[in-house]
Amino acid sequence: DNRVFGSTYNPWNKKMTSGGSSGGSAVSVSSGITSISQGGDGGGSIRIPASFCGVYGIKPTQGRISRIVEGNVRYNVVNNATSGPITRFVEDSAILLNVLSGFSDEGEYITIKNKGLNLEKLDENKKFKIAYSPSIGNANVDKEVAKNVLDALKKYEKNFDCEIEEINFYPESSQEIYDIFFDFFCTKGYASDPELIDDKNNAEKVTDYLKRNWEHGKKVSGSRMFECYNKIGYYRDYLNKLFSEYDLLITPTMATTAFEVNKPPSKINGVVVNDPLWDFTPLTYYFNLTGNPAATVPVENSSDNLPIGLQIVGPMENEFDVLNISKQFQNILNWQTKKATISV
Repeated sequence: DNRVFGSTYNPWNKKMTSGGSSGGSAVSVSSGITSISQGGDGGGSIRIPASFCGVYGIKPTQGRISRIVEGNVRYNVVNNATSGPITRFVEDSAILLNVLSGFSDEGEYITIKNKGLNLEKLDENKKFKIAYSPSIGNANVDKEVAKNVLDALKKYEKNFDCEIEEINFYPESSQEIYDIFFDFFCTKGYASDPELIDDKNNAEKVTDYLKRNWEHGKKVSGSRMFECYNKIGYYRDYLNKLFSEYDLLITPTMATTAFEVNKPPSKINGVVVNDPLWDFTPLTYYFNLTGNPAATVPVENSSDNLPIGLQIVGPMENEFDVLNISKQFQNILNWQTKKATISV
């Protein structure tokens, strides 16, 4: 929701949410208004709306895009947020990513220096060794979402020379991962812009969602933040060890399809969720904490014709292989030819 102009609806079903926070960007591409759009991703905000709206989106490696930010947040060694492309075609994301990437002396402290992306020619025949995990931790994923993602992976296996192994990606429980992310996310947000809730004039204007998050972050202790940083280091190490054996990790992007605006699911597969505002996306924010590149590609729509996304995660600084396999999926799934119900 936006208090200025209201909700942004899903072009596949105007009763449903577009996802966020880059919902407008995803809708503009999905509905055919634009071919290229830019989003921001601090917990999944490129991949969530791209998945819900049936388009392609990629969150690059932490530091790939040197953003100019003010204050002490510039020196944060764990910057969970980055900009990135949302497009219909993978090739367009590669082009925009090249344009956005680069180093600035005024940019964030954690920046990939002097390493350009050579994305002009993607190798559509490259062989990958893939780890497939139907969940992260013990996160509950809707059965149809899980099935359609697995079906897409099986189709990929039939069409390309590859190795695919199903694994249990379980650094710890999904609740523990969420708790670390939420404490870190909210505390970093409040520390960056405390005036949004501390100034009464601002507090009256911000959404209840932001207010809830910042109020939570204001209460998190220093020792808890120290614990968060230690856990983030562990999450990065866990993923690095996985990539010593595999080229890429594939999971579902979301736990559900798009839901009615302002009505996040209270249950998934009949099981009551802990936090309705976050439990539909338990598979995205882990990679904001680790900083790895992660993309979402559309697979077969659900039985009620809502898009479903498959998430591709790569090693640090290896957007090339993420884009590469994304292009391979595009060649066999042909999502770029599908038109949303509301299109121009």
